Amino acid sequence: MTKKREAYPDIDLRALRRALRGLHELSRQVTDGDAWDEPLPAELVLFPAVGRCRRLVYTGKLAFSNRLIAACGLPPRSVTLLTRSGLVLRCYADVVRREAHATGAEIAFVGDLEPFALSSYLSLVAGGFEGVPTADRLLKVRYLGVSDSWFALCREEPRPELRHRLPGDATLHVKMTAFQKRNLEILEDSGVPWDSIVGREAMTLLRSGNSVAIEHASNPECYAPGFMEKLSRHVYGTR
Repeated sequence: MTKKREAYPDIDLRALRRALRGLHELSRQVTDGDAWDEPLPAELVLFPAVGRCRRLVYTGKLAFSNRLIAACGLPPRSVTLLTRSGLVLRCYADVVRREAHATGAEIAFVGDLEPFALSSYLSLVAGGFEGVPTADRLLKVRYLGVSDSWFALCREEPRPELRHRLPGDATLHVKMTAFQKRNLEILEDSGVPWDSIVGREAMTLLRSGNSVAIEHASNPECYAPGFMEKLSRHVYGTR
């Protein structure tokens, strides 16, 4: 089941185009209070593989990258870790594409369980948020979480006092705003197979009006000592 959840999703180009059209329209409606995008352009932070790159991990949260490094050391020699908040613009998708083509590495995405992060994931799949997605620009991107498989890791390694409250209290669900719910509605109406990509349990949580920040789903204070090591293997694709 894990392999199925982590397989490259089959996203129809027409569904991807519908999703991006809806997101472009949504982007024109954003106000300062919606917190949908970064107020200023964010730079791409890159931790390059020091050996042959076999996996490129793209995440929108530098805090999460730093947490993994603090807990488990630098990424494995075969992993390039890229971090940039916000939607993936074409210039950054091109960086990912060039590296993947040069090394044959697979591409993976890690982010919050919330609509904006899923929008960022789609913008990477599309090869950039700008313009209309075309077949020649699409990228195969493995979605790693926060997802059903991530929740399974949370349940394997809770602190004893939290064992019967995962992935609820320990991952600290956050109520979505009306704008986030509209964002989710656009993503769902597009026809993208989110249950297959993210997982049915995780999508059910989103549909209930809740979200999960990656900082909460990877907080070492909530889990036993082995959790971060298991999570790093999940993210980096190592054994």
